[in-house]
Amino acid sequence: MIALGDPCFLGGRERNKTQKFILRPLKKSLALLGVGLKEVIYRVYLQKKGSFKDPFLLLALFLIIVSLFFAFSPILFSGNFDSSFLAKSLRAQLLDPPEDSSLSRLNSQSSLNSSTLASNPNPFEDSPDLILVQKDSLRAVSSPALVFSNTFGTIVGQGIESNSRREIIEYRVQSGDTVSSVAEKFGISLETLIWANDLTKNSKLKNGQTLIILPISGVLHYVKKGENLSQVAQNYKSEVSKIVAFNELANEDDIYIGDILVIPDGKMPPKQQITGISPPSQITIPSSYFILPVASPYRISQGLHWYNAVDLSHPGGNGCGRPVFAAAAGQIVRAKVGGWNAGSGNNISILHPNQVVTAYYHLGAVLVQPGQMVSAGEQIGTISNSGKTTGCHLHFEVRGAANPFIR
Repeated sequence: MIALGDPCFLGGRERNKTQKFILRPLKKSLALLGVGLKEVIYRVYLQKKGSFKDPFLLLALFLIIVSLFFAFSPILFSGNFDSSFLAKSLRAQLLDPPEDSSLSRLNSQSSLNSSTLASNPNPFEDSPDLILVQKDSLRAVSSPALVFSNTFGTIVGQGIESNSRREIIEYRVQSGDTVSSVAEKFGISLETLIWANDLTKNSKLKNGQTLIILPISGVLHYVKKGENLSQVAQNYKSEVSKIVAFNELANEDDIYIGDILVIPDGKMPPKQQITGISPPSQITIPSSYFILPVASPYRISQGLHWYNAVDLSHPGGNGCGRPVFAAAAGQIVRAKVGGWNAGSGNNISILHPNQVVTAYYHLGAVLVQPGQMVSAGEQIGTISNSGKTTGCHLHFEVRGAANPFIR
């Protein structure tokens, strides 16, 4: 990706313009300056007596002339001088004014944004930048234009996101919506919307009703005990490679009880073969089974939303870096660091002895590894804003039981 200020930013036409309008006049001016300086020194030396004929004064004048010669010789005598160097320096001065000039800084920033957008009418086609993660892998980082500002929850009457969306969202039905119009609005097939929400083609939508919207056409699958990806792909007439790629899995063995998968281009099997299209049934557990996964005092920044989750944060918006605890004892089945991960960012999943799974999203530090056993109240990570989020909070999800923090 070529950026402003990079010497490669100038094309051949711009380089020629720089040579014509800047460097050539500058060369001539410096040459005339040298000749004039020589004549002035000569006249002064002939007309004046005394100190001006002092040998030390002559030595000083000689050193000044030599210094000027070496300082400007690349411009005066080199035909291969890189014109982009001068242009880059001028651009740096224009785009980065002194820090004490607030107005100049704001104006230059506005000009930079305008010129960048004007030079690229479709900024979404730009490749992402790459950063080094843990010194052994690269991670793609989208430009600010690609970052969504919505929370991982309900979208109400907003513009529809592009086909590059990879996360499942909720949509609140607006007046006049129909099953077919909502499917068309989000660019998915009618069957996809019907299957995910247990509807029919003739279903009447109610104003305010919440619908699950998949990012692409396909089927939603809830992984059950004993399932493998080959069976899932075969049931929905899809391909293992597509499921692995879209769900950002490490390989075809990287699925666990409680995982929620999007099956790209999947087709609903006959009813007698359906095993994972419906959410897992919720078992009854004691109200004291789960402890609060964040420190007190806390607040619920978003109530019940997909999937059976609440957002927990701290008063005053100072939650970043605060600890996240295991809500109950269990085994770490997933601990992901880096990547978008369907909007969840850095995340952890814990399988508890009763087969209930808890998930912890938008983490900063991840302090556990897959396969590790943890106790209730043990710190497993820290609160952050990784993934799709508008601020530091913990998205706490329960699969297979009621979420005890729903208000």
